[in-house]
Amino acid sequence: MHKRFIIRFPQRIFHANITDGLFVRGDCLLLQMAINNLIDNAIRYSSKETKIEVVLTDTLQPRIQLQIKDEGIGIAEGEKQSIFNKFYRVGNTATKESKGTGIGLYLTKKIIRQHKGIILVKNNLPKGSIFIIEIKKMIS
Repeated sequence: MHKRFIIRFPQRIFHANITDGLFVRGDCLLLQMAINNLIDNAIRYSSKETKIEVVLTDTLQPRIQLQIKDEGIGIAEGEKQSIFNKFYRVGNTATKESKGTGIGLYLTKKIIRQHKGIILVKNNLPKGSIFIIEIKKMIS
């Protein structure tokens, strides 16, 4: 999935730390749409000189964790819960000037919830955001 972005955006810096052998049960297309939306947002709201990191790890619980980290403009604490609301757009000028409808994160959360997972956002210090998805892993 991240390879598609490397090809589409060769000027961007992408790092991937993917643990092999992790699987989830779910709709591949919907999960891909959710993850692609997060990577698209990371690209849109960070400068070309900064890196975007995709990390997929096993947790000690029966879950996997996917993190999409950027070094972009970040999200104010007071808006972190609202960003998953339908049609909501963060109230800063960088967001208002970019194209978007405010539906991407709403749909991403809906997809993750349909897969009995959770999604949250936290700060990527010193700047940027980390979107975290946790979904129950398939045990072989």
